[in-house]
Amino acid sequence: MQNAALTHTRAIWCAFVAIVLLALSCFAAPASGQDIRAAGAAWPPWIMRAGSEQAGIAIDVLLEAARRSGLTASFDIMPRKRVELLFQAGELNAEPAIHKPWRSFDPNSDFTEPFALTRNVLMARAGQYAPVNNPRELPHLTIGTNRGFHYTDGFETLFAQDRLERDDWDSSKSLVNKLVSGRVDACIIDLQEFAYWTQRQSLSMNDFQTIYNFQEPSRLRIRIHKDASHTIPLLNRALLEMKQDGTIYGILCKYLPSQTAPQSCCPTGKGCDVESP
Repeated sequence: MQNAALTHTRAIWCAFVAIVLLALSCFAAPASGQDIRAAGAAWPPWIMRAGSEQAGIAIDVLLEAARRSGLTASFDIMPRKRVELLFQAGELNAEPAIHKPWRSFDPNSDFTEPFALTRNVLMARAGQYAPVNNPRELPHLTIGTNRGFHYTDGFETLFAQDRLERDDWDSSKSLVNKLVSGRVDACIIDLQEFAYWTQRQSLSMNDFQTIYNFQEPSRLRIRIHKDASHTIPLLNRALLEMKQDGTIYGILCKYLPSQTAPQSCCPTGKGCDVESP
């Protein structure tokens, strides 16, 4: 009787393992023979599709750094949850444009040195609200936010206390549209992403005003799986060279609409000396 029960349990376990392996095979990443197998969720202008092509600041930086390091590399755009599943399964070993705290939960992650800075801002239509140094100084506003995102600087507390009203949307493009149409008073958005969408929609940045700058900038790095951590020194050398020779600055200028936006990513100009924390 016990042997029968044990056999039944083993059969269930084997079936479970088979299902998991089948599921992972359905999510298999392309170009598995590459040194760097990278993917990321769409995040214009860092990661995006341009027609049938993949483009963006993070993709260009990653592929150029790999080339200079003598590493082969592939990249694919996919939903964030799928990226994480494949990364944990070892099918992917890199994810570009990541700020360390965003992946602090994962013991399998190592990181390169940062290659660019960005920052969340609270953006409103020009002339409607006075800028503040502390979110607690804001009047009661309806604020457009990205669904599922957690916001620092005390915004989550203010939302929970109903001192500010959170209005969730599924994309930053929608946030910009709602702000333009007056359906939200302000929106929390990445500064470079906002600049990209205003350019795409033939809007002027002069029609908008930053009323709060989030305190901590996001230092964007390439996240590397620990199994591929031997590539980090090679990539760091390449990234340093790309900062010093102006390559990264040139990539920023390729995708961002004005000289002010690239300089906010690359504080010292073409040298692009992005400090580590």
